[in-house]
Amino acid sequence: MVKTLVYTLPDPTSCEQYIRDQLASPDSPSALWKMFPNGEHYVRLPLVEKEVVIVGRTWGASDNLFKTLLLVHAAKRNGAKRIILVLTYYAYSRQDRMRLEGEPLSGWLVAHICAQAGASEVITMDLHSRRVQEESPIPIISVPFIQELARAFCDAEPSFGDVTVVAPDKGAKDHANEFANYLKAGKECIWIEKERDPITGAVRQGIVHGLAHNGRAVLLDDMLDTGGTIAASVNTLRERGFHTVSLCVTHPIFSGEAPARMSKLGFSHIIVSDTLPLSDAAAHLPGIHVVPAGPKLCEVISRSLRR
Repeated sequence: MVKTLVYTLPDPTSCEQYIRDQLASPDSPSALWKMFPNGEHYVRLPLVEKEVVIVGRTWGASDNLFKTLLLVHAAKRNGAKRIILVLTYYAYSRQDRMRLEGEPLSGWLVAHICAQAGASEVITMDLHSRRVQEESPIPIISVPFIQELARAFCDAEPSFGDVTVVAPDKGAKDHANEFANYLKAGKECIWIEKERDPITGAVRQGIVHGLAHNGRAVLLDDMLDTGGTIAASVNTLRERGFHTVSLCVTHPIFSGEAPARMSKLGFSHIIVSDTLPLSDAAAHLPGIHVVPAGPKLCEVISRSLRR
């Protein structure tokens, strides 16, 4: 691995800490953080070099994004010529188009403010929207996690060759087909039409496209937030005779009652990455298995550092 100067936010997650441990040079110090009495954040970087890796964060508390921008801007203002910003999960990427009048393009905005702060490029895992990539003023490298999920599923499910791969909507179809190819199943995935109410967010599913091959399925998606789409997909599959269902998702958001909702669906396996830390409720879901994302991210960051 190429060694360089690496900075993180306070209290890094296991994935963020792994990236720092693997890529930080021996003399790479930590950023110095404090909070003013009025709640404003202060950061100082003890050392800045021409090339810096910032492992930031956009999820969770709303000030995580701003603290990330402070790190990037501090490095830029103190002489860094190239700043690689690593975001294990790119928040707001679902808001990539205006569905209703008066909405913002939040995914577009995140890319632009990161660029304005001084980031040279962004490296993230399984970015939800290609449109955000295409409209970003700086390169966004989306690192695929399909093979790692597929490999973990094969280890958990020895008879994986008989499984039907399912995309819960058309947007997940490409990822699901890649997953099916990795399994060497010799067939394309099936996918389920989805409509989401733009006001309430309620999900309604209907037509299933593709041929179902047996009663065993694995659902594949890039993220699980409230779990509404996944729950609707499982119900659709049960109605069509699927008696065994597993789930593979990259980003385990698990908002609100999502863990309780998932526990009622009876998954054989739930395979996720550690791009986001699991809540206690999600961590105790039956059949859950966490696949580290750090090694794959470090490979891509190292390649970028060699350029």
